[in-house]
Amino acid sequence: MLNKKIAIVGCGVAGISASIELQKRKIAHTIFEAKRFIGGRFYSFFDPKLDFEIENGQHLFSSAYINFFEILKFLGTFKYLKTSKNLSVQFISPSGKTARLEALTFPNQFGFFLGLLKFPFLSFKSKTTLLKLIKKVNAESFSTTNSISVKNFLLSNHQNEEVIKVFWQPIGVSIFNNDLENIPSALFFETFKKAFLGKYFFCFFNFGKFQFACSIYGSN
Repeated sequence: MLNKKIAIVGCGVAGISASIELQKRKIAHTIFEAKRFIGGRFYSFFDPKLDFEIENGQHLFSSAYINFFEILKFLGTFKYLKTSKNLSVQFISPSGKTARLEALTFPNQFGFFLGLLKFPFLSFKSKTTLLKLIKKVNAESFSTTNSISVKNFLLSNHQNEEVIKVFWQPIGVSIFNNDLENIPSALFFETFKKAFLGKYFFCFFNFGKFQFACSIYGSN
C-alpha cells in the first residue's frame, strides 16, 4: 500500500494521463493547475479583433501520442475518430497560397519521398537537402540527443533557411506547439519517424453535425 501523498503539477495531457493511470491503480492523488482551465495547450479562445474562435494546441496528431488516445478512450470519445489511409497535409504560405504534401501509394517510404518531390513550396535544391537529411534520420544507426535543439541540429545538417521555414518549422509548431529552438531533437525526430515514415492515416472527430478535422500519422 502506497502511503505517500502524490501531487501532479499541471493538468495538460501529461498530467491528465498520469491521473488516469493512478486512478486505474486506485491511488489517491491531487492535481495542481495554475490556469482556470484544464487541458494545457489544448484550448480555444475568442479573439475580439478577428471576431473568431481560435483553436490552440496540436494541429497534426501523430499516432505516437499514445497517452492522448488513452485519454479519449477514458472519456469515451475515441469511438468518434474516423480514419482513412491517405496522408495529406495542407500547408499555407504567408501570402495565403495553399499546397498539400501528399504521400503517393507506394511501399515503405517511397510514397512520402515522391510526395516531397512534388511539393511546390520548396526549390529543387531545398528538396535535395531535405531528402538527404530524412534518409539519414530514417537509418537504423541514426541517433541524436535531447540536449541539442531541433534548430541547431538542422543547421548543423545543412538545412537552409527556406526548408527550415517552409517545412520543419510548420511541423514543429503543429505537432509540438513550440518553436524549433525549444524542441529537443531526439524527441522530435523520434516522433517525426513514426509520423511520416511509418504507417499513417487521416482522422477527424465526428460529433453529430460538427466535424473537427485533424491529420493523424504514424505507425500503429
